[in-house]
Amino acid sequence: MRVTMLVLNDMRDDARVIREARSLAAVGHDVRVLALRSPDLPDIEERDGFTVRRVADFTRASLRQPVRKLRERRTRERAMGAAVADSAPDLVHCHDTNTLDIGAPAARALGVPYVYDAHELYPDSLMQRPFQRSWAVQRYLRAAERRLIPGAAAVITVSDGHARVLRERYGVQPIIVANCPVLQAVADRTLLKRTLGLSPETVVVLYQGAILPGRAVDELVDAVTRVQGVHLVVQGSGDYEPAMRNRVEQRGIVDRVTFMGHLPHERLFLLTCGADIGTLFLDGITLNHKLTWPNRLFMFLMAGIAVAATDLPGSAAVLQPSGAGLLVAPGDVGAMAAALDKLASQPQLRAEMGERGRRLAEERFNWAHEEQKLLGVYARIEQGRT
Repeated sequence: MRVTMLVLNDMRDDARVIREARSLAAVGHDVRVLALRSPDLPDIEERDGFTVRRVADFTRASLRQPVRKLRERRTRERAMGAAVADSAPDLVHCHDTNTLDIGAPAARALGVPYVYDAHELYPDSLMQRPFQRSWAVQRYLRAAERRLIPGAAAVITVSDGHARVLRERYGVQPIIVANCPVLQAVADRTLLKRTLGLSPETVVVLYQGAILPGRAVDELVDAVTRVQGVHLVVQGSGDYEPAMRNRVEQRGIVDRVTFMGHLPHERLFLLTCGADIGTLFLDGITLNHKLTWPNRLFMFLMAGIAVAATDLPGSAAVLQPSGAGLLVAPGDVGAMAAALDKLASQPQLRAEMGERGRRLAEERFNWAHEEQKLLGVYARIEQGRT
């Protein structure tokens, strides 16, 4: 089939979309990913058997310029919609709700099916942003989901909890395709510390991913402050990074924190293997955070490192049965510090938890396992067209 995927990013490093597109192309589908333009990236790019076409622009206006923002958004939607039509697809694959209102109408106009791929409970994921949680925005997004999700030929999502909510809200039967990486052998355990000039005895506590509100960043800094002898490594960037840096300085632990910035996906796992403790703390305020299986969870499992996480239904469903980490109550800095201290002071416990996590990654949470469900969805749709 000719498959057109839609994303509202520049496809520089969207690991889930890359994996899905690569897997579909490997079994013979002609896959094109429509994305947004970036000045340092080509408009057309061939990648791993599929094509990325950057056909529209990011919106530039601030939220203080709502009319201009809306105009830019409509221009982008028209460009994306026209590109869908030009690609003459047999199927349109919409990644998240912000592309659903573009891809679903375009697919209907062409008389082809569409797939909805819910990376998040999208409206819920925006509830900590002042404008996006407003009544008007939430009403628009939820109305779009009610109107369009039930008409999808298939609904895909990323965790058991997300699937349950989508089923309850829209009467659909989602297929769970978790955000698991392609399984790799554990890499050099010394690379991260050698790269950062840390001694082999240093216990590295790892924060990985976007630095955003809702990810218990302040609490993590405060917890690390209480645990002597650990070094916090931050791999990622985001809007909350200046506030995080400021808090690190206020707490007097600048010499115990290293910010590595955004890292290429292909290098991320190599460096993750050198950490001692992976952190997965969330504030648990939004429903999306409560139920999510974060990408970094699977990265930590594959790297075979112990995990310290917030006791929320999503993460706990993976970590508790396996014994691959410690769970603490949301927002409890004292419990977070105690968990980090326990893992930092007990290398044998860390090793045992890491081994359990690695075993779980090998047996269940890896892309070879998850892609079979994605391919099964496409096989059923293709069979229905014949």
